[in-house]
Amino acid sequence: MKAFLIALFFAIVVVVLVGFISRSSANKEVVARVAGRVDASGLLADERFRDVKIQYDHLTARVSGMVSSESERDALFRSLSSAMGAGRVDSSVEIVPPTVPAILIQREGTDLTISGEVKDRSPFESLMTSPKGQFGVEKVNDELTVRSRVLEVPKAEQLSEIARALVGATSNSLLGLSDGVIRVEGQLNSPAAKEALVGQINAFADGSYRFEDGLTVAPPSPASFSLAAAPEGGYVVSGVLPTVESRATILAALPTGPKVNSDGLLVGENVELPTWLEGLPKFLQTPAALVSAPHFSLSREGLLLSGTVSSEEAKQEISSALAGLSSGLAPKIELEVVVPRTRPMEFSFSSSGKEGVVVEGRLPDESSL
Repeated sequence: MKAFLIALFFAIVVVVLVGFISRSSANKEVVARVAGRVDASGLLADERFRDVKIQYDHLTARVSGMVSSESERDALFRSLSSAMGAGRVDSSVEIVPPTVPAILIQREGTDLTISGEVKDRSPFESLMTSPKGQFGVEKVNDELTVRSRVLEVPKAEQLSEIARALVGATSNSLLGLSDGVIRVEGQLNSPAAKEALVGQINAFADGSYRFEDGLTVAPPSPASFSLAAAPEGGYVVSGVLPTVESRATILAALPTGPKVNSDGLLVGENVELPTWLEGLPKFLQTPAALVSAPHFSLSREGLLLSGTVSSEEAKQEISSALAGLSSGLAPKIELEVVVPRTRPMEFSFSSSGKEGVVVEGRLPDESSL
């Protein structure tokens, strides 16, 4: 009897296990079929449902995660119900609207930091690598985070080009994009450089962003001009002038005889228009030939002319010519009068018999002869 009861017990256990295994196997087959229909529908490949997860329990789909709006949640429920057929959907999906992108690109000396949250960082990858070793940038701090629930940056490639132009133009700058505002700060070298960059920013903003202009222009640098005697003869001119035209005018006013080396006379960006620029060509045409071993310079600090002249009259002539240039400057004239040495006239004659009269001596010029 005892043996019979033991055998009956094991038979019941086997039947229960077989039933459980059969039901489990059938459940897995059902889940596999339901999951296959959902996958085939392409539901989870939809970008709107990238943050949605689905777990299956027989004919029930338990859905969790986030969507951007009520309409997206409704669309998810309808699509899933249609794919499952007779199954049931148990949804705990939250509505979480996407955030706007935020970007901050800041250069401080040799350091460049790029931070914020974006959906796609690929438009900014070149900015992470190419400025390193360029524009004086030595270190790039990459703090840019990718978030799936962040809106796309409109015209992101264009924004990256603006950032590159700003980083290359100034060693201390800031470009910030957030909450419908683009903020740009930095000091540019010239009004033309600012105008070009502002044009790029306005084209990017184009009504989608409010442009906060924190750009400034560096004060103009002083113009300068210097002329000196070259050791091998002729002149060496150097300095910085505001325009190509002013440089050409000054070079045309120099003496045509002596050789002129003008390689050091440059045209600068954002160079002030000096008061002496208009009168300089006339001065160069008037007294330059009267000065030996000249050194002449003009700058914001003042005017300097040194060298030697042959007479007090020549010195006075040069000083008068300088009057038109020295307005508002502190002229410093160091001209030394060096009178050419003269020797007394000598004259003699003598008789040489049959050969006539012999005339010897030194006269001031040929007309005296």
